[in-house]
Amino acid sequence: MAGVVVRGYNPVTDHASVIRIFKEGLLGLKFPDIPSRERIVRGYVEYVEGCLKQDMGDIEEYYCGEGKRFMVAEKDGHVCGTVALDRYEGRSDGGDKHDVPPGMKVAELRRMSVDAPCRRMGVGKALLDAFEAECRELGYAEIVLTTSEFQPGAMRLYEASGFIRYKVASYPIDHNTALGIHFYRKSLLSTHL
Repeated sequence: MAGVVVRGYNPVTDHASVIRIFKEGLLGLKFPDIPSRERIVRGYVEYVEGCLKQDMGDIEEYYCGEGKRFMVAEKDGHVCGTVALDRYEGRSDGGDKHDVPPGMKVAELRRMSVDAPCRRMGVGKALLDAFEAECRELGYAEIVLTTSEFQPGAMRLYEASGFIRYKVASYPIDHNTALGIHFYRKSLLSTHL
């Protein structure tokens, strides 16, 4: 983590790097060499395009409000990672929901990505530590996140940082293939009295 600084997003200086890291992070995943590979890749391309029209198309509007944050990691003066803090309020799109007790203040970790040349250098851990500190400061009781089966490095990082995988949902790609989405949570409530 030496030399990694995590700070708030600056739309003037960070936008181009953030978008590049986000796109390359998802579209550069190692997809399996199976008959439905092309369909999986097309689905990811459509997902990225949709995000660029929604939250990633207006980061300030979407992530810079009350109880939300967008942060970047910087190493040697260059943006090399991103993470977004969003209030988790359930999904309105009919997708699987995290099992969150009513009234609990929950943060959702989103848009975590590290530039490929900077992976395994402590950037992801620095982003995760800063994210968690920000959540505690804002009074969140729990963090939830989802990630796909194509991101094993991210899953290892989350598990090493105390996140518990509590559910895996399968989303059909075609009649022979399903995409596994892994659901994680981490309590921020102190267990010490």
